[in-house]
Amino acid sequence: MNEKASEIQPDFIKQRDLLLAEADVIQLTPALKSMREQAAGPKRVIESDQSGHHGPEVKREVGFFNEFGGAGVSIDDQNTRSDGDFRPIFQSETEIALIRGIGRYLGSATDTGIGILGNLSNYVVHTGFDFSVGVKRGSGDYLKLAEEAQKVVDEFLDYNDWNQNFQEEMFRESRIDGELLIALEDEGGQVKARRGEPSWLTEPNQHDRETRIEERLNYAHEIDWKYGVASKKGDPTERLGYFMQWNGDPAEWAFYPESKFVHLALNVPRNVKRGLSDFYSSSSRITGADELLSRIGQGAGIQASIALIIEQAMGSGSAVSPLTGGTNSTGANGVAFTDFKGGTVVNTKGNTFQAGPMAGAQAANFIQVLQAMLRGIGNRWNMPEHMVSGDASNGNYASILVAGSPFTRSIQTNQSKYFDTYKQMIFKVLRIAYKHGRFDAFGLPWSKIKEVVFIVIDGTNPEMQDIASELAVAESLYAKGALSARTFASRFNVDLDEESEIRAKDQAISEDDIAGAVEIATESLKKSGLLGETN
Repeated sequence: MNEKASEIQPDFIKQRDLLLAEADVIQLTPALKSMREQAAGPKRVIESDQSGHHGPEVKREVGFFNEFGGAGVSIDDQNTRSDGDFRPIFQSETEIALIRGIGRYLGSATDTGIGILGNLSNYVVHTGFDFSVGVKRGSGDYLKLAEEAQKVVDEFLDYNDWNQNFQEEMFRESRIDGELLIALEDEGGQVKARRGEPSWLTEPNQHDRETRIEERLNYAHEIDWKYGVASKKGDPTERLGYFMQWNGDPAEWAFYPESKFVHLALNVPRNVKRGLSDFYSSSSRITGADELLSRIGQGAGIQASIALIIEQAMGSGSAVSPLTGGTNSTGANGVAFTDFKGGTVVNTKGNTFQAGPMAGAQAANFIQVLQAMLRGIGNRWNMPEHMVSGDASNGNYASILVAGSPFTRSIQTNQSKYFDTYKQMIFKVLRIAYKHGRFDAFGLPWSKIKEVVFIVIDGTNPEMQDIASELAVAESLYAKGALSARTFASRFNVDLDEESEIRAKDQAISEDDIAGAVEIATESLKKSGLLGETN
């Protein structure tokens, strides 16, 4: 390509970046408008002395357009959390959607985010959670009650294919979105666990809520429907139900009372109606680290592509022919750039040569900055540096996984959140089964069953274990009746149901069959040369 043609060649990469920037502006406009309206709100007197003279006046919302440089700092007043908002982070479904979109990009399209989620899932979920039912009084019909409740739980898990993959999916998506939504639908005695997208949980229109939902609820107080979560007006903690538009279709909506819906809202206090993505607070660090790593690679690639630099004086009469330093082009913004190909020889043509930072002693500083940024990102999840950076030279697994370390405590805390949520879900499943008569034979009201039955959900312990000591403690608890066989097995990553089936099959095989199988296998190994002749 001649020099003139190269000057007018469009810069497609730059055009793509401009289009992406325009899309970001479109997405951010509603949130920015909302922040501006708040910043322009009425001034408020915040203090006065005994003489009645008022103190200084301050804006109701401050910080976003002043010396904090967009930090979004705001004054906390009486209305900040009154209707389930989480100001200044979000106060509308649009703002939550924007935050969720950022989380989905970082958690699904960046190596750093994908790696973080993978490590969290590997330790929190690992091989999956185990569900078992016990009774607080271990005699008579109560033991049979526990057996029947365990059957209901097993049927529910099987019906919904509640395997490791599904549990990992729910965990990862909940960390990205900041919340987990599960609707429990009664299908003739079986309960379907229907995972909902956060965007489908939305505020209903006035006609639907007044004529088709509120009349059925027959609630004595005024209902607040913000974010699609029905609650008592002025008290977001008193939840009545959830309004879901499945697949975002206004015609395909359903209202689920609190007794048939599971909602885990992460990273927010109880009186906030919706959850916050794990990636919200660290979004700028993750994008910054990815950008820095990309530019370090690009810079190193350019340096590596230059095989030789000739500092030739102009008019020196040298026999070396003047060579260009690659393909010169002009971007969409008029800035010239050069695309260096591998093995390029650059002739300075009499100009002074100055190597860039990537070719000098400063190159190592970029790596140090990158590592510092990755440590900051890992701190969000109490995650050691090597789990974020991939640099195992700074990792000491013995200290990371000891009892009481920040990382193991973080994993155990996260496990307990999901254990508690799933316990609530199982009790709701048992209540639906109760309404279908599964426990009629025991002649107990639901309140009594809930009092007697307890749910145990267990996962893999992230701490490094002394297996012998753990086994001795578990055997002692099991012998005293304080530990169920299912929980015993789960502590050592044993699938009790699978192992029981295998054991039953083993018992059905006679000793003669086993001896014959061993003889056939031995002869086969001898013929193949893998097993020598023995006396």
